[in-house]
Amino acid sequence: MIIKYINYIKNLINNGLAIIVYNSFKGYLKESVKKKFWDYSFDLAVISDDLTSIYQLLDVTINKPFKDNLYKK
Repeated sequence: MIIKYINYIKNLINNGLAIIVYNSFKGYLKESVKKKFWDYSFDLAVISDDLTSIYQLLDVTINKPFKDNLYKK
């Protein structure tokens, strides 16, 4: 599902620069996922789990819409 999400993001930014910020959930760090980020020239920033509460804004503005769309699918 994350690969589909990466493709979706790529279509939105249309060759623009992007940095993707995620927590250290292992699913995001799979080689296939990292390769897809690299293929699209996305920079990937990973924050440690103990900082999630500090970066709550990211969780609300990025993860919530993603999860909402995921549940719709």
